[in-house]
Amino acid sequence: VSDGIEVWALPLSRPGMASLGNTLRWTFDPTGAEITARNQWSSGDLDITPNPHLDLTLQSSESVHPTVGELFFALYHREDFKSITVETQQYRVTLTELDGSLGWARAAR
Repeated sequence: VSDGIEVWALPLSRPGMASLGNTLRWTFDPTGAEITARNQWSSGDLDITPNPHLDLTLQSSESVHPTVGELFFALYHREDFKSITVETQQYRVTLTELDGSLGWARAAR
């Protein structure tokens, strides 16, 4: 939990494409005047044409949890693909819908 202000930057997609790349986070002090931390997570560079018949699997560089960028990608593009799964080194995480609610299913690899 941060005592400051966090600013996140996620990649934009070109029209007609689903894009994934680096996720950046800057943490500022509570006044917003000074950067106290910088973080970057690489998800590789992916530009893919949406395909509602495709089960898409993203290979994460993280060991346990998907990055914020990977989770945002799965949520944002959930209707563009048949399914989206993020595989970390330890888990396979899939966005699922059950009884009208979205959730994450996680299984050990």
